[in-house]
Amino acid sequence: MSDLQPRREARLPIESIVLPFFGSRGTDYQPFDYLIQDVSPGGVKIAIPSWVLGRERIHQGERVNLHVPFELEGKVLYSGVAAWQKPDEDGQGQIVGLIMDQARPLSYPVFFSVSSRQLAIDLTVFESRGSLLAKIAKDAYLLKRGCLIYLKHLSAFFSRISDLSHEEYKQFRDFVFDDIIARTQKNADHLFVFHEKMAQAKDSLEDACAVVDLAELRQAVEPEMYIELFKNVYTDSFAMQYLYAIKELENKLYISYNSLVLVYCSTL
Repeated sequence: MSDLQPRREARLPIESIVLPFFGSRGTDYQPFDYLIQDVSPGGVKIAIPSWVLGRERIHQGERVNLHVPFELEGKVLYSGVAAWQKPDEDGQGQIVGLIMDQARPLSYPVFFSVSSRQLAIDLTVFESRGSLLAKIAKDAYLLKRGCLIYLKHLSAFFSRISDLSHEEYKQFRDFVFDDIIARTQKNADHLFVFHEKMAQAKDSLEDACAVVDLAELRQAVEPEMYIELFKNVYTDSFAMQYLYAIKELENKLYISYNSLVLVYCSTL
């Protein structure tokens, strides 16, 4: 028996995970909700609900970031390519089969084991699931705060490189950029309060779970900025690099949210 085994929890069948996760399209970082249907050595099957399908449809050959870790033969895979897609049984949603092929380091000790088809939580470096939830909540706040810092710095910087006239940019800043910053600030504030409550309740898993409101949390995690909107304003490649950097922070935020959902599901 390895030293890790006594501290490893989990073993939740995949069928028991019934809450939606955040995914995103690889081309434009556009987020969407999905449900995990099945996993196998050949890939992952997800369902995109009907309320999402009207806005986001995945096409064959498209890269999809699931922001959920799948452990396969020592690799941790978060992203894959759509190998096939079809309507669900009701014809209202979409079923997509993904070949997972892109790995990255494990962000939290929470992952799906493809071989066992179960959720695993390794508490080797955490006192409890409550302390793990508190860590994830803190990271979520810091990531959203990072997005806010980027946006505030870029608001002034973009005014000097935009192709818009001074008056046009002022209107864009007043009606678009400032609104994005205000919503990001509001969501960062919400995540800060959530993180503080989780830190206070970390010694009691029951109290920690009572703090979690997934509907409110999901709203706070959602992106405030859509990349396509800014592509029409900033043609400078250097400016776009900053925007993509914000999107990378948002991708990490999705991982934090999805990991929190997985730990939360393990307590139900």
